[in-house]
Amino acid sequence: MNSVRSTTYIAIATALSRILGFVRDMVIAWMFGASWQIDAFFVAFRIPNLVRRLVAEGTLSLPLVSVIMSYRQKEEQKEIAQRLFSLYIVAGLSLTLFGIVAAPAIAGVLGFGFSAHIYSLSVVLLRIMFIYCLCASFVAYAMGVLNTQGVFFMPALSPVLLNVGIILFCYIAYVYSNVMWLAAGVVVGGILQCIVLIPLYKTGVRLNIGRVYARVDMLHMIVASVMGVAVYHINVLVNTMMASTLAQGSVSYLYYADRFIEIVSGVFIISISNAFHPQVSQLWAKKEYKHLQKTLNKMLQASLFIAFPASIGLIVTGKVILATFFEHGNFFSHETLMTYKALACAAAGIPAFAVVRICMPLFISMRASAFVNSIS
Repeated sequence: MNSVRSTTYIAIATALSRILGFVRDMVIAWMFGASWQIDAFFVAFRIPNLVRRLVAEGTLSLPLVSVIMSYRQKEEQKEIAQRLFSLYIVAGLSLTLFGIVAAPAIAGVLGFGFSAHIYSLSVVLLRIMFIYCLCASFVAYAMGVLNTQGVFFMPALSPVLLNVGIILFCYIAYVYSNVMWLAAGVVVGGILQCIVLIPLYKTGVRLNIGRVYARVDMLHMIVASVMGVAVYHINVLVNTMMASTLAQGSVSYLYYADRFIEIVSGVFIISISNAFHPQVSQLWAKKEYKHLQKTLNKMLQASLFIAFPASIGLIVTGKVILATFFEHGNFFSHETLMTYKALACAAAGIPAFAVVRICMPLFISMRASAFVNSIS
């Protein structure tokens, strides 16, 4: 499939997902505002949400795409894809079990400024939502394999199903005044996302759970892929930890601001990166370096053409945008002002994020894990 057309498909699907995600956050803000319960939820949601973003942004799929595209024959690509399925499932299951056991420690770090009752609620919510990580491993695998087959729209659309689950359970949480229903919505949404596995059968790839096939180079690429975008996400986690020591609602302000950054990065920058990644991997494997350079230049130009105006636009008009969409129900003008301050600071980093995210597929294909980790 033409890379420009693929970018368009991914952008459309991602836009639908981000719009629905925005509706989800508007509903949460309207129903819960910046209460202590929703602060506990957002702290607990940080890790599962990080996994969700790594899946939605294609970060966990990048190594799979690079390995598969390094094989030139279709049958070889299909065989290696099938053999790597167990690796993703074992990784997802291990992360889920670890999160459930270590939830008290994780909640204690992310929300170390919380009082005892907020901390206790965060632990319970975190244990529930860590189940999502297992679903995410299925989705990440499916996205990677489908992208190598030129299928982009359905994988990019899968986050819509997660948002549907959360929105439906948000109403239940509001009726019963219990945010645990929101956590249940995350799990149900993750199960719905697994529908993306269905198109795999049209590609001829079969999901066989057998002996785990672990390639050292792929494990290095997974680490490099995650570390390549880790700085931004680590900053988000550190900010959450610091916000937990401040006034009630501070964690929520950061979360709502971060959602606006996600819209810009997801709809445009990440769409470009994911659509061109199979082509970049293939050009590197074939040693067509001149064509590769031209492709990378086009990707950078397109992403920065969007990133700079978006950054300036959010800084200048962010307060008005926040007031328009969020200032309803239990979300008041003070909440708008505090969220805008966080948004203005985060928006300044959009161009830098664009450059890193566009270059990431090339570094992964080059097996340049040491370089990726050093610049992170």
